[in-house]
Amino acid sequence: MLTGGANFCILDTASVCESRLKVVSAGNLRFFSRSLQSILEKKLGRAGIFTAPVLKLTDFFTARVDIYDDHMIHEVEGCREGYLKMAELVPEKTKTLLDLGCGTGLELEAIWTRNPGIAVTGIDLTPAMLERLKKKYSDRDVTLIEADYMACELGTERYDAAVSFQTLHHFTHEEKLGLYEKLWRALKAGGCYIECDYMAETQEQEDYFVAEKKRLEEELKLV
Repeated sequence: MLTGGANFCILDTASVCESRLKVVSAGNLRFFSRSLQSILEKKLGRAGIFTAPVLKLTDFFTARVDIYDDHMIHEVEGCREGYLKMAELVPEKTKTLLDLGCGTGLELEAIWTRNPGIAVTGIDLTPAMLERLKKKYSDRDVTLIEADYMACELGTERYDAAVSFQTLHHFTHEEKLGLYEKLWRALKAGGCYIECDYMAETQEQEDYFVAEKKRLEEELKLV
């Protein structure tokens, strides 16, 4: 159980934009499943083998680093508004900030606009993303760490605030709880953690999508 003086705030990416992108409702789960199956069948060869290359996470983002910023800002509904809302929630008194899965630092622009003096520590698996962030914000106080934030230590009472933007939806409850415990220790008393990500509207939806993910991973021999 987490106890102490830090505050956790979790936002639904879809709910922060005015024209909300609804999560698939429980009544449409079968339709979603058929649509997903149709997409997969187009990528399956006659032998039932996945023909598109299966990339490691780092390779996936490295291949997309040149288009990533434009895609997130202009094509993923809720992101532009989410970056601004997240920045609003970072306390004005914040001097040190931890950014999990920082990528190219899209969420940091609005944060630094509001508080240019924040010292940021960013953790990400993809060197190409970190290099892009470093070039974009060469005049800022930023420390970049190439690592898996689930596996590395975050320290004790080091940060006034921590953020993550659309990076945790891949993980299970158990994995997230382990990370939250590390974040709790890493935050100073009175600190806050702000998470903005995709959210299921019901437990039924979440259970369904988790089961589908597991089924597809096994079917495509990804685990």
